[in-house]
Amino acid sequence: MDSAPDFHDGYVDGVLLSQHEARILLRTVAGRQFMLLLNELERLRVNDLKEGNIIFEINFFEPRQLAPDFIFEVYE
Repeated sequence: MDSAPDFHDGYVDGVLLSQHEARILLRTVAGRQFMLLLNELERLRVNDLKEGNIIFEINFFEPRQLAPDFIFEVYE
């Protein structure tokens, strides 16, 4: 996986959902805008997303790196 931009203290500007797809609009502290596209999505859980929140951390995982706890938490 390529290295991701540094989103620490950046912003989530929006979440767009459609069937089996999510687009998450992100902005770095320097103002660079990105769209994280999630294809073939079965479930998405977003907790405590509020206007004005800043990003503390974003972690990217390959499917083989996902522990059963992650999957259980999403389907809970």
